[in-house]
Amino acid sequence: MKRHSKGVGKAGKAGRRRATNPKRSIPPKAAHGPRSTATSHKSSNADLTRELNEAIERQTATTEVLKLISRSDFDLQQVLDTLTESAARLCHADMAGITRPVDQGFYYASSYNFPPDWLDFTKDIFLRAGRGSVVGRTLLDGKITHVHDVLADPEYTFRDQQRKGGYRTFLGVPLLRGDKPIGVLTLGRKQVRPFAKKEIELVGTFAAQAVIAIENTRLLNELRESLQQQTATADVLKIISRSTFNLQTVFQTLIESAVGLCEADTGSITREAGSTYLQVASCGYPAELHEFMQSHPIELGRGMIIGRVVENGKAVQIADIAADPEFTFTEPVRLGKLRTMLGVPGRAGEDAFNPPAQTCHRFTTCFPNAV
Repeated sequence: MKRHSKGVGKAGKAGRRRATNPKRSIPPKAAHGPRSTATSHKSSNADLTRELNEAIERQTATTEVLKLISRSDFDLQQVLDTLTESAARLCHADMAGITRPVDQGFYYASSYNFPPDWLDFTKDIFLRAGRGSVVGRTLLDGKITHVHDVLADPEYTFRDQQRKGGYRTFLGVPLLRGDKPIGVLTLGRKQVRPFAKKEIELVGTFAAQAVIAIENTRLLNELRESLQQQTATADVLKIISRSTFNLQTVFQTLIESAVGLCEADTGSITREAGSTYLQVASCGYPAELHEFMQSHPIELGRGMIIGRVVENGKAVQIADIAADPEFTFTEPVRLGKLRTMLGVPGRAGEDAFNPPAQTCHRFTTCFPNAV
């Protein structure tokens, strides 16, 4: 009979014990599965809640602006200020602004959260189409301009404005009337952090609302001006239609209407008197200027606006008298503190100039689109 060795027997028993009592191996994923799923659901719910809150904020801001625009007596400045602040807040920008056109270029008509030094520095700077600034590029191209870092942009030249404003990322969205930019909505961030696609789309919505507000204002102003002109014309015609109308009264009514409709500070009507012209009616003149003009007939020549109107036979504007080297009739300018003059001829026929010539004046420059 053969005996089994003790070593083999122990090994066999040990092997059998291991076989009958195997250790469980628990996969890590299976052990943490339920907790990971719960965390994922919680994160997803937080994202949905945040997106919902942002959508509600956007809708609220849009509704607020539309309410302002829908009012019959809405204030354009209030609308632009509201749009600027809403765009900055909802797009997580540090600052924002809206530029509008003037004769010399574009200026910031509304701004939000720019430093005071920046506001003081830029208030007299007019922006024009060009590659040197974000506003300029937006005007030049008529489309969105997004500069991720203005300091790393070789074409950006408005370094002084950047230093005072402290922005690095800058976005410009055009306010378009048809294909023509009538302004730019700008947003800035102090850090280099480009705007997301949905933020840029939202800024486009605010830009469209700004255009609606600006256009509504323009149309309302044109309507008011038309009504004012019709009223002024009707007043003059009423006076003329009287069988015993007084010519001096007609002149006075005419110049008062012209000054009011043109938003001038002063105005006058002169008539030909031999080789000179005499002032026959005025509006807004200080006493010293009125007395001077009554006692000083106007000699024709390039040194005064009446002479240029007669010479050209058409409307003439001197945008800034102080900067005109030919203007020599300086005493009335000094007495009236005048800076801008607009002269319009009166005609009874192609060659006749006997009817009066009207002039309107301003203490500041100038009469936009006057000539």
